[in-house]
Amino acid sequence: TSGSFFSLGVAVLACALAGGFGYARRTHGTVNSTTEQTEIELFKLSKSDRTELQEGAKLLKGGNVDGAMISLSAVAARAPQSAVVHVLLGEVHYQKKQYDQAIQELTTAVTLAPDYATAHSELGMAYLFTHQDAQAIQEYRVTLRLNPRDGNAHNNLGALLERNGDLKGAFAEYTAAIAIDPDNDTFKNNYDRVSKEQGAR
Repeated sequence: TSGSFFSLGVAVLACALAGGFGYARRTHGTVNSTTEQTEIELFKLSKSDRTELQEGAKLLKGGNVDGAMISLSAVAARAPQSAVVHVLLGEVHYQKKQYDQAIQELTTAVTLAPDYATAHSELGMAYLFTHQDAQAIQEYRVTLRLNPRDGNAHNNLGALLERNGDLKGAFAEYTAAIAIDPDNDTFKNNYDRVSKEQGAR
């Protein structure tokens, strides 16, 4: 399965936070129902740390990965118990293609906040990038238990199942993804392809 079958969520949280707190959305406009959890994590921080975290998110969104690393690492040093900081640092490591470090940061995030769907989704993406499919599948299943309306998680779980030979499972996930976001070209292409493959069997 080509990587183009996956819907990439890299720096999703950074993009959301760069625009101001309380507007966390997944790509393609799908509302992330874990916005409240993000806000809970944010308000574990002091006002000055929240401001610096938002600045780090803006730098990451703008492509200044090294600057984002400096700002976010400073916040993490002062507030190591805030899961949202570790998710953002995981996104920084994605951008730097440092996937092992991304997994480490995101594992910390889900340990600190086990019900934080965004953290599980981003950890699933990190495992996906490193072809640790069993772990990625597990993280996307947790994501969807916490946030069933995450179209990207449905799509990526489907692509992982397809890559591992489970066409029936893949089709079910693509069907769920396209029901959430019918205008998403990646979702539509995956659904159409597997639908034809199943019809040919």
